[in-house]
Amino acid sequence: MAEGSMTEAQLFARAQFERVLLRRVQGIDYLPSPAPTGGASARTRLIDAGTLQLYRYQPRVPARFKTPLLIVMSTGHRGYVADLAQGDSLVEYLLDAGFDLFMLEWDAPRPDENYLKLENYVLDFLPRAASRVRRETGSERLSVIGYRVGGVLALLWSALSPERGPRNLVAYATPYDWSRLPLLRPWADRTIFDVDKLIERFGCAPVDALDMRFDLEGEEDSGDQVQLWRSVWAAPHRRATSMFVRWAVDMLPQPGELFRQYVKRLLWENRLLRGSLEVGGRHIDPGRVEAAFLQIFASRDRIVPAVSARPLLAAIGSRDKTELVMDGGHADLFMGAARDRLWPALSAWLAERSDDYG
Repeated sequence: MAEGSMTEAQLFARAQFERVLLRRVQGIDYLPSPAPTGGASARTRLIDAGTLQLYRYQPRVPARFKTPLLIVMSTGHRGYVADLAQGDSLVEYLLDAGFDLFMLEWDAPRPDENYLKLENYVLDFLPRAASRVRRETGSERLSVIGYRVGGVLALLWSALSPERGPRNLVAYATPYDWSRLPLLRPWADRTIFDVDKLIERFGCAPVDALDMRFDLEGEEDSGDQVQLWRSVWAAPHRRATSMFVRWAVDMLPQPGELFRQYVKRLLWENRLLRGSLEVGGRHIDPGRVEAAFLQIFASRDRIVPAVSARPLLAAIGSRDKTELVMDGGHADLFMGAARDRLWPALSAWLAERSDDYG
């Protein structure tokens, strides 16, 4: 679209994008991440390989289940959203239920990691982490909870490797129809967002550019933001809410090539929903997923709305598949009522499908 045919709003948004490209932020090309926030629960790092970080949590009770549980985090945020505060922690809840818990999360990519693509995450990083979990526990199969894009990565891995992938797969606020993600609207308009120019300029997708999503949302988010800040002071979840607010802006830069795939293949072309996505030259068919499957999303989530997440269930080939809807928004998946209304159902579902020590 020529500039002369753009609306005033599009011209303003395009100017915002160009401002991001021209902005000089010290170290933005390859900004190393600060010391990561580990959350409320004690854990040990098992793999430290650039962006790839694998942790094992210290048990809080005697182990009940032989089948280990791996949480796969989204590539854009840190893992402490699942471990916000004592009493408001999914990690803590699962540990207290007797699961042997691991987390695969990500650090900021190094300069030599900007080439990383979906292929590296799905065909290398996830299998490598799973192999280490097997070695640590002696269990051949594992359960996986994939959060947001982490759920997409786990889904792709499961579809490509049903025999070596997860025994049980939980998609936790996982987008499937990428055309229904409101926070990505600024990226969806190709007249505004030139992803090739962004990657050419920075090599990676820097946090400064990713924040455009919120800059261009305008007043639409203001009510939610005010409500969230007010809730910081509402006992008894003050600490968890404060940590959630911190987590929401504690974003990670993305490897340039991975981000290009996110934007072009998943957002612009919606290949996951349309059934045309390939990884490593292999077609992705969710119908090949044999793992027991649980889909979890929140009814009023604005980050991953129900209309984006819900269609995944029908596409999954497993005979054992279940939908679990939490009444609330995105934050309600990780604190507050989740402890009584969501996590018990999640834990029970996993327990029924895990080997125990008898």
